[in-house]
Amino acid sequence: MNLLKRIKLDGFRSIKNMDLELGPLNVLIGANGSGKSNLVAFLELMNELSTIRLQQFVARTGGANPNLHLGLKITQRINADLDFEMDETKYRYAFGLIPAAGSRLALVDEHLMQFNTADSGWQTLVISTGGMETTMADSAVRDVSLPFRRFFNNGQVFHFQDTSSTAPMLQSCFLGDNQRLRHNALNLAPMLYRWRSENAEVYKRIVDTVSLIAPFFEDFELVPDGNRTLMLKWKQRDSDLIWDPSSLSDGTLRSICLIALLLQPERDLPACIIVDEPELGLHPYAQAIIAGLFRAASVHTQVIISTQSCTFLDYFEPENVVVVERKKSASDFRRPPTAFLDDWLKDYSLGEIWQKNVIGGGPY
Repeated sequence: MNLLKRIKLDGFRSIKNMDLELGPLNVLIGANGSGKSNLVAFLELMNELSTIRLQQFVARTGGANPNLHLGLKITQRINADLDFEMDETKYRYAFGLIPAAGSRLALVDEHLMQFNTADSGWQTLVISTGGMETTMADSAVRDVSLPFRRFFNNGQVFHFQDTSSTAPMLQSCFLGDNQRLRHNALNLAPMLYRWRSENAEVYKRIVDTVSLIAPFFEDFELVPDGNRTLMLKWKQRDSDLIWDPSSLSDGTLRSICLIALLLQPERDLPACIIVDEPELGLHPYAQAIIAGLFRAASVHTQVIISTQSCTFLDYFEPENVVVVERKKSASDFRRPPTAFLDDWLKDYSLGEIWQKNVIGGGPY
């Protein structure tokens, strides 16, 4: 499995200094404002950077100032070193970001390295003095930089919180938009349509799992209209009525999106699945099912999630946990000492231990 193994990050939002090792399954816990979402935002930045959309990310998030730790007056540079592994080969991507005209951030000192097992050292593959976007897609280095671009372009931050009447997942979508699930589930109906035709077993598993959470649900009604567009319509048990997605509750809609994301065919899975607070609006029973799907998916792809739910945390292991705390003006990321927790776990669940503030990450 391809993995992001380690992130060293300085100067990004609330993250003054961070050196974090990651595994196949990573669960971030912490109080509101501790910095969990800022790590998720950095991973989103990496996805945008790898697809030549760094400046779009910077503009969308308010410019350079809010992305620098305590702003421009305190921090003049973001530094990042990321170790990742693809096809059993180790790589390192390192870069800096500095303020530029127009409230933008410019890349500096961009390096891509590969670990050479013969001499146990790092060999530089690509080096760039910088620019407004990455040079990794340039024709001269495109083949060499392919591992970087494949990994980070195929990692995805998913946001399924918007279930309002204008939410993308509630709208019709072009049937041909079915290559990979979009971050906001805009093309969920075309993806389900393709999976139903190409992999009936996967599709049935998705439908059966949705039925566990919503017993009234029978199946999706996936019929393209004359314009080759498709909406996420569905059928109810013991009824011949067809319903549109707006008739589903917020929690059911989010559950459907998460189930489809985590049960999709293995070949369609992103290199890394990143979800901020997936338990939002879910019934405790649904949380148990979704947590199990995250654990199962982490066998095939890397998973990074954040949560504020003690109930949701109960379905994971201590070695999966990353505790995030705000110390003064900076976020601190650390793994709890699992040996220390052994005695506590004899009498309490992991969520109860967190609630008691034994491992930190609480509001006080």
